[in-house]
Amino acid sequence: MSGKISISTLILYVVLAILCLTTLTHSSPLVRRQNQIVAYADLLGGRVTITQLAQGYTRIYGQFNTGFQGSTSSYSIVFAKSGYSLSNKINYSILNGGTSAFQVDVTDLRLDNNGPGVNVAGDILSVYRNNALIGSGNVVSI
Repeated sequence: MSGKISISTLILYVVLAILCLTTLTHSSPLVRRQNQIVAYADLLGGRVTITQLAQGYTRIYGQFNTGFQGSTSSYSIVFAKSGYSLSNKINYSILNGGTSAFQVDVTDLRLDNNGPGVNVAGDILSVYRNNALIGSGNVVSI
């Protein structure tokens, strides 16, 4: 025995090594991403994003960067066409004329007509200070 490896033996070892590596590192089957409907509204130097999730709720998150003058004023955040109010649903702090980031999950708001809840797609998100409009933005579906 000469100790040399033939080309065919070398190719066999390489193929076996590749098969072992691909078998051992094979990931689980890909799961299709959930269908989500997303919309946003730009207003008061910030953005509010609305994501209808497959789990039966809608997530609303965002931040405003201008228009807020202090905690002594009364603010309301409303979808103008539908009348749906976020005022008692979100918590935020007023910081340097804007707000801290906020997020809330609701079950009575939607971005389509397939189920219960208020459809706010194409609505107008408005912010009022002491009942006076300070900013509004169209809800744009992505």
